[in-house]
Amino acid sequence: MSSKAPQPANHGFIMQGTDKLFFGHVAMYKVEAHQWQLVISGDLPSDIMEKYKAARAQNPSSFLFLTNQTPAILQDLLDAKEFDALIYIGFPNPACPTNPPPILSNFKLTNIQVLSEKSLLEQQLIPYPRKTMPFLVYGTRAQRHIQHVLTEYKNIQLMSDVAEIQGVNFPGEGPIYAHLNLPESAMQPFPPDIPPDFFFSPGKLFPSIIYSKDFQGKQIIGFGRIVIGKWVFVDSRVVNMIPGANEVSFFIPTSSIE
Repeated sequence: MSSKAPQPANHGFIMQGTDKLFFGHVAMYKVEAHQWQLVISGDLPSDIMEKYKAARAQNPSSFLFLTNQTPAILQDLLDAKEFDALIYIGFPNPACPTNPPPILSNFKLTNIQVLSEKSLLEQQLIPYPRKTMPFLVYGTRAQRHIQHVLTEYKNIQLMSDVAEIQGVNFPGEGPIYAHLNLPESAMQPFPPDIPPDFFFSPGKLFPSIIYSKDFQGKQIIGFGRIVIGKWVFVDSRVVNMIPGANEVSFFIPTSSIE
């Protein structure tokens, strides 16, 4: 993993699952520290894990967000395979991450494993798919999660945990690819403000799915459908943000804010 000039930063991860934890990195195309679409797994201390499960149950319409407590370069966190972490309900307040405070602190995320990593550097981006909308599928045999594959800029991050995956034998971990029968190139770019009746929402059914081992969809391993889970993450604002004098984000290194 490399980038032009990454700076130490707080890296955001959307938390997925309750039997085994998986995390989708909150990517940013135009900020060097965050130019990666990344899926990792990791472990929490048992007491923190129980509190995390309780927080999910108490906040059924919100995603839970984990970040490193001390700003760091992303690759250093992955190499160390652990870091001191904080958990919030939704995005932290960019102007003051301690108000409201994290719901869980004073613990480490450990046993970090990288399942998928994709560079978002401009020279490595590929065009929007014309006939399908590709997603990564990963997780355990009992709980499977999905995440939209990011291609050219501008784009949208879509994640769902505990989705219902039908039509393919999935023993666990992954990822494999699910190709939704949607013409992504005709749908892009998405607006920064997502409407309430957005197509990617809890319980939404997508039929005519092609599953494959590869992004191109040539190594087909099954056909079926997907039902989106109860918890979703949708963002077309942070992922496309261009840092400027009037923009502040929890994910932008302090040194890069003008």
